[in-house]
Amino acid sequence: SDNGNTFNSVASLNNGFFGLVETTTGGVVLVAKEENGLGKLYRSTDNGSTWSQVTNIDLEDGIVRAISKLENGALAVVTKSNVFKTTDGGSTWTSIKGNGTFTVHPNGAGDIWRVGLTVNASGHYYFSNLNELHISTNGGSTWTRKNGVNGTNLFEPVFDGNNNLIIGSNNNGFYTTTNN
Repeated sequence: SDNGNTFNSVASLNNGFFGLVETTTGGVVLVAKEENGLGKLYRSTDNGSTWSQVTNIDLEDGIVRAISKLENGALAVVTKSNVFKTTDGGSTWTSIKGNGTFTVHPNGAGDIWRVGLTVNASGHYYFSNLNELHISTNGGSTWTRKNGVNGTNLFEPVFDGNNNLIIGSNNNGFYTTTNN
């Protein structure tokens, strides 16, 4: 009503660093948070009024690298070595790393926050990490590495209004394709 001039705090979680937030229909909000050096994932089912820690997902390294909205209200969480998907607002999680053709955290590199997972209008998943782009056309069961993106520190892939893929890199500019 005031064009974004007034904001209200809705996160009633204790102190800590809030890194990633994603929402879906029905009031579900996921928040990745760091507390005392440990990563945690929290879920709200009432638009942020109340929160509970998500404990039914294996955050093996304690850090959530990305949270992404997928098709039909599904959400995905990327950890150091896996990708998990929920289709029920975070009540249950399934690994969608599939055939394991990519490494979320390649070559033992230090902290990488530039990982991304997105979905196009056809339901194909696009995952980027430090220097690789992978595509799944079957919901994460199998993944194929795509060559032709030669940048480093790839950013999250996005799609324009015509469903063209755009991905940026830290030192080689932007890449785009209409053949996706």
